[in-house]
Amino acid sequence: MKLRILIVVLCLFVPLAARAAEPSPGHVQAVEELLRTTKMDTLLDQTIDSVVKAQVAQNSDLAKVEGVMRQFMAKYMSWEALKPQMMALYMDTFTEQELREINAFYKTSTGQKTLTAMPGLFQKGMAIGQKAVQDHLPELQEAIQKKLKEGEEKP
Repeated sequence: MKLRILIVVLCLFVPLAARAAEPSPGHVQAVEELLRTTKMDTLLDQTIDSVVKAQVAQNSDLAKVEGVMRQFMAKYMSWEALKPQMMALYMDTFTEQELREINAFYKTSTGQKTLTAMPGLFQKGMAIGQKAVQDHLPELQEAIQKKLKEGEEKP
């Protein structure tokens, strides 16, 4: 009898929990607006183009299959392919109000400058990190060799 009551109660609350997990139309609209403002579709296309170009630059043999690579990326990495997951990611991360506040910032001239500058800043930041590692690579190699040597000495 108790089991039946538990099953009935669960059956009543599971649909309510599922409905509560659905985003509100306002939340969906706020995400769509932010992704438009940030030109996420264009940014993704530029990223795909950069990735393919970088791969071909690193390995000239890939130039022969560049078209295949672009088709593959367009199929699985395009805005249309990733939009549902990207929207879910933003909705899981930010409330509707937070999305509206972020969007308001990106609509300002400073926000637009941030969007324009961010890819370059990210690239330059990566270069700074890579240089720091390169400048101290002998120290890392020495530490690795020391650790490996310690492992060999232990029975």
